[in-house]
Amino acid sequence: MQEHGYPRFTLDADIIVPDVDFARGKLCMNGFKENPGSKMTITDRETKVEIDLLPGGGKLDPGPLTLPMPTQVSDQPQVLTLERLISSKLSTYIGRGIVRAQDYADVVKLIQVNRLSRDFGVEDKVRDLYRKIWDELHPKKS
Repeated sequence: MQEHGYPRFTLDADIIVPDVDFARGKLCMNGFKENPGSKMTITDRETKVEIDLLPGGGKLDPGPLTLPMPTQVSDQPQVLTLERLISSKLSTYIGRGIVRAQDYADVVKLIQVNRLSRDFGVEDKVRDLYRKIWDELHPKKS
């Protein structure tokens, strides 16, 4: 969110990885601690920030989209494009509804702060919801 113009305080970070078990093992060998009861969340021992490891190419909810598969190895974080971020948030909201209301609210803010157009390039499977939100933010004057 911050990388796309909307700073929002969160208590965790999401990282999409090709193999959750492999990433968890590597990170735990390098100063992170496993969280009991969660195979996908680890904690930075120093900062106490929780890291959610998300399965690239997989799903966490019944929404229409899968998470993108990371394709590059880099020392620097690879940030989702704004199109992918909005599409992922809308997919999660579609799949889980009101319990993911923050994803809906995030999309509203991203549309506003980035002054996005109604035809912004979100994924086809979430385009109708994107346009519904956009239309509600830009009511036609009669």
